[in-house]
Amino acid sequence: SCDLYVTLTENHFDTIRKIKKIYADAKIVIVKNIGFDTYPFISVIKQINFENYDLILKLHSKNCIKDRNKILKPLIWTQKNFKNALNSFINNDRLGMLGHKIKFIYGGSPEENEILQPILKKLNIPYNRYKHFVPGSMFLARSNILEKLKTINLQDKEFSFDTKEIRHYGTPAHALERLFGILTEYEGYEIKDTKPVLIKFINKILQLTYINVMLH
Repeated sequence: SCDLYVTLTENHFDTIRKIKKIYADAKIVIVKNIGFDTYPFISVIKQINFENYDLILKLHSKNCIKDRNKILKPLIWTQKNFKNALNSFINNDRLGMLGHKIKFIYGGSPEENEILQPILKKLNIPYNRYKHFVPGSMFLARSNILEKLKTINLQDKEFSFDTKEIRHYGTPAHALERLFGILTEYEGYEIKDTKPVLIKFINKILQLTYINVMLH
């Protein structure tokens, strides 16, 4: 089966009407305006039966259309692109997550580490062992990986942080962005880039840089 869940921060009837006009069976979930795109996603995770799905596609709106298009084009922009993405999972049993511009985890900010440690403890996952995550948190992933987030029942208070300014790091949402990648690699799956040639090149450069640092 294929279901569409759409999260909104208010019961905006005009928006809901437009969504229903395109996809009548869409499930609308009203959530609190916290945790950027991560809190709404976790809210949906708590509601669904994972046995009904093999893959989960996580998308969200972005203020920068240029950045949004860069992420979406290789993943779902055309039927061909989306079919290729699905076939990547069919042809590779070890593929757990597919996204755009995979990044390395370099320890994260102190704030993110502080948030992550108790969550990883609940999941019985050792800390500082995993390498990659999908920045921006738009990805296609195996449902059995994300299902584990349902078991720890994250609460609203775990998404709040003491600042009103816009932050691009150090928030619960940014910590959980890394958690999606950690869960994937902990379960023994790979995280692949929608542009594998680019990521292989980046990995090679990073490896050469690391070797040069060691030699000096």
